[in-house]
Amino acid sequence: MKQKLKYPYISPNTSNSFLCDNLLLEDLDGEIWKDVVGFDGSHFVSNYGRVKRRQRYDILGRLLKEKILKRQYWIAQNGHLQSARVSFGIDAKTYTKAVSILVAEAFLGEIPDGYCVIHLDKNVKIDYAFIGTCTNGR
Repeated sequence: MKQKLKYPYISPNTSNSFLCDNLLLEDLDGEIWKDVVGFDGSHFVSNYGRVKRRQRYDILGRLLKEKILKRQYWIAQNGHLQSARVSFGIDAKTYTKAVSILVAEAFLGEIPDGYCVIHLDKNVKIDYAFIGTCTNGR
């Protein structure tokens, strides 16, 4: 059984925080942004695993400012990190997506059925990931 941890506090201004948990809008050194596949420019994902909402109006006409979305961490029963996910809304629907899948689809292409994103050394940067059969990473 997975246990959901809400939003862990990691100060964006400390040197010991993960790059992917930095909530400041400024681009990080070497950061590249691409559209989240299937969301037509409303959200972007970076090669560091950060997800950004662009400034836009919602269906009620309210202005939503540009911001970096907070990640939710899912912990497996054995205490190990299962996945990091983000939730965002478009047209009155809420989507929760695994960050590794958003990054892989944007930077590596479509993930075929039966395949998954495999990270080398648990590093979230896209430079350390590939798409392979789920048995490759186990």
